[in-house]
Amino acid sequence: DSISGRKLFDLRGHTKPAMISSYSLELAVSSDSQFIATAGADGLVKIWEAETGRVTSTFSDLPSPPTAVAFAPNYHFLAVGTEHFARLYDLAQKHASITMLIPQGARALCFLADGKTLTTTGGDGMIRFWEVATGQELRKIQTGQDKLYVLTLSADGKYLFFNGSLDGRIYRIDLATGEEIAVTEMRREVSAVDASGSRIAAADEQDKRSIEIIDVASGRVIDRIRGTGPNDEI
Repeated sequence: DSISGRKLFDLRGHTKPAMISSYSLELAVSSDSQFIATAGADGLVKIWEAETGRVTSTFSDLPSPPTAVAFAPNYHFLAVGTEHFARLYDLAQKHASITMLIPQGARALCFLADGKTLTTTGGDGMIRFWEVATGQELRKIQTGQDKLYVLTLSADGKYLFFNGSLDGRIYRIDLATGEEIAVTEMRREVSAVDASGSRIAAADEQDKRSIEIIDVASGRVIDRIRGTGPNDEI
């Protein structure tokens, strides 16, 4: 529960393949907070009701471990990334609809605000834009990084934020102009963006128990949220 911090239930249904020593799930929450999606190395993609923990859909056709998962804003589609491709699932028809082969895979992905375009990025430093209806690549932006690990869209749909592997800093791209600016000077991982794209929440790699609120224009830390318990690592 987001107010009390009390655990409501566990989501159980994924298994760890015997040949994998470590195991983690990719997880996403729908924009209306009604559903949770999980994708695991067992090849399963599951949709859960957030209120009850009940599984509403299961897809069992994922041939390689997932690297990212994201809901479309309108809940019509779910995107799952792997080291080789991104796959779109039609949630109304409950089947995989389109698979997009991507050089260096899809390490991170997110939908643009209208839900009609999917953005992906992987091991080549490129951000690609795909038409959801057809799976066609619309355009691409070459960043100054060799690998990208996080993609986050501002709520107004104007900016994409990402982390680069070369210096670990957070960058912002203006989707209208393609202009790229560095937001932070230190290594940080972007966690969330406010509605206007003027402030971001970022994880501090040196202090695992805190989240920084950063002003995008100045790069200055304007607030810090810290965990108070012994196990509050973020």
